[in-house]
Amino acid sequence: MGSVPAQLATLAGVIVGTLGSLLIARFTIRQTWSRTADRELRERRAEAYSEYMLSLKSKVMTLARKAGLRGVLVRFRPVLGEDLDRALVAAELERASLWERVLLVGSAPTLSAAQACNVAAREMEQLLGREDLDQRHWDDAVVKFKDARRDFHQAARIDMGVVGAPPKDMSWTW
Repeated sequence: MGSVPAQLATLAGVIVGTLGSLLIARFTIRQTWSRTADRELRERRAEAYSEYMLSLKSKVMTLARKAGLRGVLVRFRPVLGEDLDRALVAAELERASLWERVLLVGSAPTLSAAQACNVAAREMEQLLGREDLDQRHWDDAVVKFKDARRDFHQAARIDMGVVGAPPKDMSWTW
């Protein structure tokens, strides 16, 4: 009969050891899954943010070429025979479809910054519809877009865990 308490003690030790192993394994799996999910989200954000900004830049560069046709000094000159209206519609359709992806994976600060870029691009487009378009108004709109773009990049970098901010002076980039 003395062996039964010893066997119960051994059984209790096995049960405690098994439960401990299961808890540690579960914790380890959960941590691994969490790191993997975070990494995948950062990758999806990087892809969504970069594709979105490229589509918005395409729209803005098309707007700039249209401004060049109106006599405003811009960096991008239109190509003879280029259908800028059709290019603008295509760029807007692409931007709108990519916006949905950004909405799904973006954080609130990055979405706000992306929306500010949208507003700046829309103001550039509205400016082209005005009869009194001049160089000063166009340059102001370009600066507003570039500032919004810089803010978007800064918010996106924070979202993706990138250390440091983009250069303060991005006037040399487009």
